[in-house]
Amino acid sequence: MNHVVDLLPELALGALGSIDASMRARAEAHLATCPSCSAEAQAWEEIGVALAESLPGSAAPTTIRARVLAAAAAKGRLARFADAVMHLFEVPEEKALALLEAVDAIEAWEPGPVPGLALMHLKGGPALAGADTGFVRFPAGMPWPLHKHLGDELMLVLEGGFVDDGGRAFGPGDVVRMPPGSQHSFDIAPTRDCVAAVVVHVGIELPPGHRLVI
Repeated sequence: MNHVVDLLPELALGALGSIDASMRARAEAHLATCPSCSAEAQAWEEIGVALAESLPGSAAPTTIRARVLAAAAAKGRLARFADAVMHLFEVPEEKALALLEAVDAIEAWEPGPVPGLALMHLKGGPALAGADTGFVRFPAGMPWPLHKHLGDELMLVLEGGFVDDGGRAFGPGDVVRMPPGSQHSFDIAPTRDCVAAVVVHVGIELPPGHRLVI
């Protein structure tokens, strides 16, 4: 099973079991082995407890769930990644939240150098001068061929995911670091586009001998 970020509100509020017991079992098994999802599940549980304590004792669990989801929506669908984006791009929190909101704006994206790829360029902090920074959207099911990293690259997965040529699966919240000279290929998961925040130094070589700047 890949990451279970989308199921965490239901897990935290005990609502998933009433919908699909087998899904709950698989999700809980994943949480037992995934530090990133486990940490986020803990955060959701704390929100649920805080809201439960603020409501009358007779309030139904569905009311708590609605308030938890409403609180999350008020901050933005991807707001949970604001801190990571702040540090990755070296921008203030307000800008990080605005950038994450822009992910859902079709007009904010432009076609990439490879068919199907979409990009959203932005200017990072002073330490990132000369680097390519922004968001990348890979279409679901896209195979990304073997390529070489000419400089450092950091990728923060925001939604969707992929499996690399070593069999490692990456999903929302995972950070992938590729040092200069490293090579890999990967396949985007077939069910959903993969959106990632990236910082690319120098560029990548794809195919061999051809430098590609994201």
